[in-house]
Amino acid sequence: MRRSILAVLLFSILLLGGCISQTYHQKVDYEGKSVISNIIDLSTIKGYYKQLGFDSEEQLAQNLTSFSNDACAKIMKKDKTIECSVGELTIELQRNFTSKEGYYTFSVIEGVPYKIYRLTVNKIPVDKFGKAAQGLKFLSYSEPGMTATIDLKKKEDNAISSQGFGAIPGFSFVYEAEVPGEIISATAGTYMAGVSGSTATFDLVNVMENSSPLVVESRELNVLLIAAGLGFAVLVGLAAMFFMMKKR
Repeated sequence: MRRSILAVLLFSILLLGGCISQTYHQKVDYEGKSVISNIIDLSTIKGYYKQLGFDSEEQLAQNLTSFSNDACAKIMKKDKTIECSVGELTIELQRNFTSKEGYYTFSVIEGVPYKIYRLTVNKIPVDKFGKAAQGLKFLSYSEPGMTATIDLKKKEDNAISSQGFGAIPGFSFVYEAEVPGEIISATAGTYMAGVSGSTATFDLVNVMENSSPLVVESRELNVLLIAAGLGFAVLVGLAAMFFMMKKR
């Protein structure tokens, strides 16, 4: 019974006060295959322990962990393609993606001395995680509009959504793109993403104000082509030496 009460009160606070952080993290491999995670951070909810009827933040955290584990089990039973795990006041949904599903494109440009990778994210796969959680009143997916694909090419729709998200106190909506090599550019129209190593971080609330696809370019030394070029140069040099010696 108490768990049911917790669920009802929790969703009321989330809907009315925000207080959650959602991060999408995409890790792309050299072939363009991806693992995308939806990470939900509930740490700020601890401050509502009295409103939720608990004696301490620790007691709320324990009950929330138990509640989240139950929700994860139901999600994985409903959708076998999703992995769901619970951390310390965090919940992570994870799924494998390919570019064929239409959420992103990935290309490789072979060159010397660098190989260039280009990731373009056209859609945020809220639907893939939201549909599995739909009907379970699972945290942020009980919010209107959080079970549909976010198409970054729909500027007008996203501008309206951005205003709504921005009005929710404490709400954070972030997309992280982790790509092979060293990032040389990470933009969404005129928006410049933060870059750390091989990961670009986009604040989607800001991106959606003037929505554009997320574009990340990275590079790394093209070892194979460099090695092939050096090998060819060595062979040409040896051939030249051979003919010169033969001529003498």
